[in-house]
Amino acid sequence: WPKPVQQPRPPIFLGAGSTDRNFDWIVRHADGWITTPTEDNVVDNVARLHKAWADAGRSGTPDVLALAGRYDAEQSRLWADAGVTEVIFGLPDRSEEDVVAYIDRLASKLDH
Repeated sequence: WPKPVQQPRPPIFLGAGSTDRNFDWIVRHADGWITTPTEDNVVDNVARLHKAWADAGRSGTPDVLALAGRYDAEQSRLWADAGVTEVIFGLPDRSEEDVVAYIDRLASKLDH
């Protein structure tokens, strides 16, 4: 609550730890999962969520948005192969110039 009024509604994501209870809630009420910053074993947890999703009779797979502390090319590839649909990076709490420079450095590392 509150429920979105518009139809089709915007996607609903639950940002939470990878507990069975949270995954059950996602499967019943949401469109996807946002990991926590300290999430361990994202690959296995995405597989658990996908299984719960299929077992509940939901079509397709849920979106998974993973929070990453820093860019790691190998981790990003593993996550993508596991079904992570987006990776979210935090921004430094610095001046606008520093933040823009950080974004530029990050963008240069990302696969296009």
